Amino acid sequence: MLLGKLAFDGLRALPAFAAYNWRETRFGHGLFYPSPDGRTPWLLCSYHPSLQNTQTGKLTREMFAEIWQRAKAELH
Repeated sequence: MLLGKLAFDGLRALPAFAAYNWRETRFGHGLFYPSPDGRTPWLLCSYHPSLQNTQTGKLTREMFAEIWQRAKAELH
């Protein structure tokens, strides 16, 4: 699970995530990308739970709870 666009952008430089087509992979809250090759970890994007996002309503408690529910479902 990725918390924030900065974390998402940082994955591009990691060899472990080279299998992703980064031209088609975008950041957005709730976006999910399955493993492209069965070996690379899947990606689940979430806005970072910073005060800037929570106090402005960009990220609500409900939205953040849904991300954790999705991550849990993907692990089972």
